[in-house]
Amino acid sequence: MRKVPDIDKLKRICWRNPPDLYRRFSIYVVWCALKFGARANHITLLRVIVLVFGFICFLSSTWFFWILGVLLYQLCVFLDTMDGAIARYNKESSLIGEFMDVLLDHLSSNLVYFISAGIAAHNLTGSYLFIWASLITVVASHYATFIRGIYREYVVNVDLLKKKSLFFSFFHQDNMRFLLVLLSLTVLISIKYQLIFVILNYVYFGFVFVKSIFLTVHFMRNTSHNPFERRMIFAYFALIFYLAYSVFCKFFRIDFSQVKEKIKSKYKYSRLVNSLIK
Repeated sequence: MRKVPDIDKLKRICWRNPPDLYRRFSIYVVWCALKFGARANHITLLRVIVLVFGFICFLSSTWFFWILGVLLYQLCVFLDTMDGAIARYNKESSLIGEFMDVLLDHLSSNLVYFISAGIAAHNLTGSYLFIWASLITVVASHYATFIRGIYREYVVNVDLLKKKSLFFSFFHQDNMRFLLVLLSLTVLISIKYQLIFVILNYVYFGFVFVKSIFLTVHFMRNTSHNPFERRMIFAYFALIFYLAYSVFCKFFRIDFSQVKEKIKSKYKYSRLVNSLIK
């Protein structure tokens, strides 16, 4: 077994910010995992498997599988606190690992929870309205992610805005854990009142639209820029394409330097593109 420092020293190595409840518990699992030689990519792969099985559970219309699905989603968040800690201890840096970590967070907070709630409501009512509502919520959530990126693009002092406004501090994040708490509470309440999933779909829908409008209005009030500039939208999608394409090329050992330079040259005006493509 691998030699690993004691818990207190491991905390100093692995924790960058004050730990939340998940990290306070996960550090002990990290210690055990490091003992057996675990790497960050192993945890990321496990997160993928857990997230997929959690989503499959919500394809059912029975309370037992909803409980299991929520527990798997909670485990996925728990694992999310582990892969970064293990990467920092091992001093690992992997483009595929970093991309998968960001992708899993993005899928959880912008897709999986909304679709899970929509499917559960559809299975209970037989109405496809909730499937469509969840898809619209997904689109709106991606828009909110784009607006958050625009703040970085125009070098808006986000930290100052967070100090000034509690609402801004809350909305200018992925809200992954908040959304999961809502889903978890809904599953528990559904023991007695299954149609609570219908209410959850309306809550998700309303929350994401309020968040999108709030971030957009706040941006326009604090800058002189238009968040809907076409060149920025193109740069945003070009960056998404590059990240996905670079992972594909890394996996299959394909040279992508020409594509990299072409995107950097074409979108050199974008601070976000230049900061992420080095």
